Amino acid sequence: SPYTPKRLVGPDVNYGRELLVALARRTGGWIGWEATNLRRIAGELAFVPLHRAGARVGGDVEIRVLVNRALDRAMDSGFVSREFMQLGRSLGFRKVLRDSVLELRTAGVSPDELRESTEPGSPARELVSVLREYDELLAACAVADSAGVFRAALDNFDEQARFCLTGQLFLSPMLIERGL
Repeated sequence: SPYTPKRLVGPDVNYGRELLVALARRTGGWIGWEATNLRRIAGELAFVPLHRAGARVGGDVEIRVLVNRALDRAMDSGFVSREFMQLGRSLGFRKVLRDSVLELRTAGVSPDELRESTEPGSPARELVSVLREYDELLAACAVADSAGVFRAALDNFDEQARFCLTGQLFLSPMLIERGL
């Protein structure tokens, strides 16, 4: 039926909307269509399990603060080299470090896996203590970052999908799946 709910899953919502505009130009309408992305779907799937666990999804600013706090804790504890500590004072370095920590978590890499796969003294090895501190802070604050949302969605997929994934899903050709 043309009125059946349909979701176009793209790399981001705006990409999906642009595709739907092109569809509307070609077919005359897009009734019943919604543009979405994997993160939004994961958020729907993870909503109840996170609430049940007493956790909430952290905003961008809060996640940034937690990564910075994790770096500060790792530096205060002496778990990183002197060179790493000097770099840790730079805002640019903190941004790159935050991106690295969040990418590692999204890829599903644990601190132990990172330790096992890196050489002692390498810059990547320095991230182990920051990643561990960040994991502890997330748990202590009962906050989920995007990786935590994806993990909760995957862990509870079978239970939650029947409530969240109604209608039809269409995957855009530009959709890239990686990590969690």
